[in-house]
Amino acid sequence: MISGSATKPLSPHHGSGVEPHFSIYFDLLLANQPGKANFSFLNFHPLLFFEILPTPEIQFAFEVRSDPRYFELDYQITPTIQVRAGKIWIPFDDMNPHNIYGGRIDTSRMRLGGDFFLPDIWTDLGVGAKITLAEKAAVTSEAYVYAVNGIPQQSGVTMPSFADQSVSVTDNNSDKALGARFHFLFARVFGLGVSFYTARWNNEAAANDTPLRLSMAGLDAQLRMGNTSVKLGTIGMWVGLPGDLTYRRHGAYLEFSEKFSDVWRFYLRGGEIDTDDRLTDANDVVLVGGGLAYKPGVVQLSLDYQQDIKTVPGKLGYSFTSARIAVQL
Repeated sequence: MISGSATKPLSPHHGSGVEPHFSIYFDLLLANQPGKANFSFLNFHPLLFFEILPTPEIQFAFEVRSDPRYFELDYQITPTIQVRAGKIWIPFDDMNPHNIYGGRIDTSRMRLGGDFFLPDIWTDLGVGAKITLAEKAAVTSEAYVYAVNGIPQQSGVTMPSFADQSVSVTDNNSDKALGARFHFLFARVFGLGVSFYTARWNNEAAANDTPLRLSMAGLDAQLRMGNTSVKLGTIGMWVGLPGDLTYRRHGAYLEFSEKFSDVWRFYLRGGEIDTDDRLTDANDVVLVGGGLAYKPGVVQLSLDYQQDIKTVPGKLGYSFTSARIAVQL
């Protein structure tokens, strides 16, 4: 999926008045991941979103499925302040809607290990706001702030769960996750973003439970000059454990993209992920790869290759090759 600014995905159009609008994104891949999956046809993105704008100031959107990962009410209360409520997108880095830490678009079915680095679609129940700080030719800046339930504890394990959370899951403690993102775009060429997130993650089963915190910090940058673009990002996570212990998780990515015309794009991408600095296992990846995409309209054709160069005993599926057709409306 194409990555963009850190708000909502799949919204190339908007409804008029109370007219509803559907955004769709479906793909079909012919993929090969030796050691992990057979040469086969796959589908990663069966996505359908609904949007409606009953007034110019109000927008409501949600994912159409029995257990929606996203629903959000946006209200533009002033020209510079928009408030949000629902299972809102978490504005962290330049993700839209997936992150690309590790050098690949984050979908759980492509992971080599069993750990999620972040949710495939990072949303959470809560409220937030987008504040336009400046909007000039020299600099455009925005701030995002939010309070949501937060990353919960894994069932039966004293570790946080970074998997996608069902809309029906209730919070496991009274502490709310607080976060913020600031993004600056200079001369419409160079972008710089910084993101923060902090929350208690462990259960609040008894009054004497010691609160354990998860804190995240991220930095991202984008350079766009004509048909050439470069973007990079890094994230660090610090997870508190019982006994005043802490372990660290980190990820990074770098992407170079070149458009040869209005319809052809070539890109190179790399990155790394370490889900736990206390050990080395199949969840640790260092990826390099690239691809070629052709998008003459609503249909996109692409070829993609990725190679994990982090050798770990027992890891399977080091390479991933795919031909993909996707439809986005």
